[in-house]
Amino acid sequence: MIILSLYYARFSKSLEEREPPIAAVALAFSGDDEIRSRVAQLVNPLPSSLRAQIVMELIDTIADRDFAISVLKDYDVESDDEVKVLSSLGYHRLLHQEKKDNSDAVQKLSEAISAYGIDFEKRRRAAFAGLVILQRLDLFSGAKERLGEPRLLAINLGDLGQANLPLIRLIGEHWTDVQAALGPNLTLQLTGHLTSLGLWEALCLVAADYPATHADVLSALDADPKIALHPNALRFLAAIRPKSQLLQDRCLSSLKSGEPLGIDEWAPASTIFAEAFSGDPAALAALVAGRPHDLSVIGFASIAALSAGWPNSTILDELFSHLQSHPRPPISEAAYYSLIYARIPPSQIMDALQSHLADANPYNYLILSSPLLYRLRNDAEARGRLSSLLTSDVDPDLKTTIPRALAASGAVSKELSEWCRAELYHQQEELDSPQLGLDLLAGRMRGVTLSLLDVLGTSW
Repeated sequence: MIILSLYYARFSKSLEEREPPIAAVALAFSGDDEIRSRVAQLVNPLPSSLRAQIVMELIDTIADRDFAISVLKDYDVESDDEVKVLSSLGYHRLLHQEKKDNSDAVQKLSEAISAYGIDFEKRRRAAFAGLVILQRLDLFSGAKERLGEPRLLAINLGDLGQANLPLIRLIGEHWTDVQAALGPNLTLQLTGHLTSLGLWEALCLVAADYPATHADVLSALDADPKIALHPNALRFLAAIRPKSQLLQDRCLSSLKSGEPLGIDEWAPASTIFAEAFSGDPAALAALVAGRPHDLSVIGFASIAALSAGWPNSTILDELFSHLQSHPRPPISEAAYYSLIYARIPPSQIMDALQSHLADANPYNYLILSSPLLYRLRNDAEARGRLSSLLTSDVDPDLKTTIPRALAASGAVSKELSEWCRAELYHQQEELDSPQLGLDLLAGRMRGVTLSLLDVLGTSW
């Protein structure tokens, strides 16, 4: 019994580790109710968004700081990248605020900042957050990797090109301290060895909110034309220098250089340019300067910007006429959708959308949704027409996409709300099984009820 109790305690404790042996414990203690319950919690965790909310409550709201610290101290077992960083900065911030002994925490951070293994990037990011809070970046600054060829210890600021926003915001908030601590190694140590997301591209996501970063970010963009045309850099510039000549020049450079560009590159540039300079005749002239009004020459990125910012331009009329006279026009899908939704009559939008949704795939959801939203935001007749054509008999793809598109364009009318409620009742009470449809804005198949609830949520 003593031996069994020792094994039980050991395996039970192992479920609290960073990489618990879930399968082994589940097999060994399959008849134990308590162990089964804990295993069930591990294999079916709360959604990461809810875990993030719980962490924020522990940091900002809970009066019992000791309880919050006792929960957040296990931040290293968290699997979600952003929640892990949130938990780390919360834990170390509470330690700092409560003036607790942090020697053990610093020791763990000094080990985790140079971690290796399958999740080493996540662990390093969480450790960096703790070092910033405890003002111990000296443990990271100038340090070398322990394995491989000699080089500076570095962290990636995100995963698979997606920035870790809590970490980026923390860097922005403590920019002066981080910059002073890392000195000339700032960019090298905050870019990582295997990443497509550099420091400046990542920082541009939040830099507008942190004035202390502005001068340094602008200098970095001026020094590197490639980074200056990155979508994040253009968004940053649009936030701090809206409608400036510099913004116009860089958007135009992005739109006109290196076509065909990937949609992630030209779509933000066309959107920013159109929103900043919509209706400006000088900006329009600059957009089409030196290019004949010909579909094969003007470029799809420029057509997208033209359709969004100057929907009444006669240039669009010429291009649309050219499109109609060519059964197989020499243009991309992006340019095609931009022209179609800029110019077809409101009465034809639903039929066109149904046809395009039937042919849609994950690679063209954005190039289809953006022109549709541009049209709906600027055309009250088109919004009214689509809303009036919604019935319980329309295709499920239209039931998910049209209400969501109308809501995104700021047009949740009383009539649309009433239709959504009626359709929810139809889906839940009158059909044998609720329908699924392509929600274009979500970029995936969804239950019609979920999309309609999203629409109603925007109107409450």
